[in-house]
Amino acid sequence: MRRSAALVVAVAVLAAGGCGRDDTQLAEQSVRGLIAAMERADGRAACDRLSQTGVSELLAAAVRRGTGAEPLDAADVDHCAVVAARVASGADGLERLRLSPVGDVSVEGDRATVRTQAGAYELEELDGRWLLSRFEPLSRVLTGGSADERPVHLSIVRPKLTQPALDPARAGRTDDPEVELTGTLQPADATLEARPAGATRAELVEAGDGRFRVRLRLVRGRNEIVLVARAPGRSPTERAVRLTLE
Repeated sequence: MRRSAALVVAVAVLAAGGCGRDDTQLAEQSVRGLIAAMERADGRAACDRLSQTGVSELLAAAVRRGTGAEPLDAADVDHCAVVAARVASGADGLERLRLSPVGDVSVEGDRATVRTQAGAYELEELDGRWLLSRFEPLSRVLTGGSADERPVHLSIVRPKLTQPALDPARAGRTDDPEVELTGTLQPADATLEARPAGATRAELVEAGDGRFRVRLRLVRGRNEIVLVARAPGRSPTERAVRLTLE
């Protein structure tokens, strides 16, 4: 019995060691992987390491740098990849970020912070992967500015459409006259204003804690609404959403 019990304990320890993860190492690897992907202008690999908030951060950096002027959906990995490659091309300082030594990695639940000599990176765990949500040192290199000069982060998730528009400048088509736009805002205390054009109606259902929800009542044909996000110490961000009711 003693031998059996010892064997059970040994197997349990080995199983725990084999299945366990060093989250601090995984978080640090994600940061290094993002910087390396940006350094070689591999937009798809870079976006694969970003959370939805991280995609918004990247798009904000692109807007500030003047790359990819058209608003893009944060959920669209293809658009994110294109913008990431554009904004990374010619950026100075990426090698310095990659070589910057890590001073500390802290993990609390599904959140982690990797602190390097160049600054801190924030991550969130999703389905077993550590994805970057904030990366101030990288944003600073991509834009050449400070955090306070950056625009408000505004990411939009468009409604399910019968015919999505691959080109963000064109209107996607829907057969539903009542749709909702959802998305995220950074910083969390940012406010949102919805400006519908023509006969289109918009109701701000929810806005707070970094999230928003806008209910739209569409008219037949082309509809347009402009979302304006503001926050103290940040430049306002405007995004136009165009939809066509069939």
